[in-house]
Amino acid sequence: MKTKINKLPKSAVEIEVKLNREEFQPYWDDATALAVSGVKIKGFRPGAAPEELARRAIDKNAVFEEAVNEAVKNSLDGIVKENGWSLIDRPEIDLTPDADKGLAYKARIVVFPEVALGDYKKIAKKILGERKKPDVSEEEIEKSLKWLVESRAKIARVSRAATAGDVVGVSFSGFIGGKPVGDSVNRSDRFVLGEGRFMPGFEENLAGKKEGEETKFSLTAPADYQEEDLRGKKIDFEVKISGVFERELPELNDEFAKNLGNFSDFADLKKSVRDGLLAEKEAVEADRLRAAIVNEIVGESKIDLPQIFIDKTIDQMTEEARMFAERLTGGYGEYLKRHHGGSEEKMREALAEGAISKVSADVAMYAVAKAEKLEPSPEETEEETKSVIARGGVQNIDRRKLYDYSYGIIQRRKVFEFLENLTDNK
Repeated sequence: MKTKINKLPKSAVEIEVKLNREEFQPYWDDATALAVSGVKIKGFRPGAAPEELARRAIDKNAVFEEAVNEAVKNSLDGIVKENGWSLIDRPEIDLTPDADKGLAYKARIVVFPEVALGDYKKIAKKILGERKKPDVSEEEIEKSLKWLVESRAKIARVSRAATAGDVVGVSFSGFIGGKPVGDSVNRSDRFVLGEGRFMPGFEENLAGKKEGEETKFSLTAPADYQEEDLRGKKIDFEVKISGVFERELPELNDEFAKNLGNFSDFADLKKSVRDGLLAEKEAVEADRLRAAIVNEIVGESKIDLPQIFIDKTIDQMTEEARMFAERLTGGYGEYLKRHHGGSEEKMREALAEGAISKVSADVAMYAVAKAEKLEPSPEETEEETKSVIARGGVQNIDRRKLYDYSYGIIQRRKVFEFLENLTDNK
């Protein structure tokens, strides 16, 4: 068998294969024997007809197709195994003319990418050496305690005009040039007046209004407004006050702490708040370091990403965006209109850079895992699978895919644990 291998961009490989007549003959003989055994001729039991008669009755085109399929499968499997490749897509096969009555074909395959890793140990040590020690300020603790107090405030409807600190219920609509703005048509909301949740000037126009009152006013969205398509535009609002509620805040003392849970006094509560904030900051710092390690490993590695990896990741991100948008007023169509000019293709283009980053990181971490033989055990993977199911983290996914997903989670965790435990002696 003669082969010619040509490596192409994006981890594609083109292979030219030629089997001479003697090499192809066994496949033809096996396919013929199979066809003969299944021939049905009137007056004979299946397989009992004279061979010469049965051979004249077989479909030679079907025999050739069967022989080709087996020859291609066996020869291509051998080439893939010999080169240590892992196929990640169905091969594309084109038969080519062969004057010697053998078999000649071209196969285009896509293989798992070869990765030339950067010095991941050196990278991890350097970045981990830049770890920042988190600290919690007294101001942050006070802010959290304030939130705790306000979350347990008692509210009572009042008939007076709204003032800062009151809870106000509203129904409002927004218009630009007479046309509704997104989902802000008869939108209902309830908030603490004066906390600045809305566009600057919105809440100020509601101060002094009573339940049942209506008001109209116009505001210009700031240049740094969170919704880019509204920045600098004049918006006309129509608002109706549906309720004004006075808040009664509990006193922040030992009794308040004891009523919250297993706290002996206010000092115990304050310590718990501090510890919780510190743990959150430490988790954020750990995530920052991990992201920095991955980004630098990817940046210093050579990875020829297969297009199919990128496309499938964009497919997944698109589906996630669709599911998110369907929970919003206006649904997927309105979401595309507001953010991508109504075009799913434009959204896919916008997602491409993120997809490439994600796939690059996944492939690099997988390469590190392989280099360090960090393989999850079946028991670890099964335990993680049960945990994912218990958390409700997946829906409508088959068991095999769930197992692979869990395997990937554990393997990535093992890679980070390995890198984070490196010392200068390793």
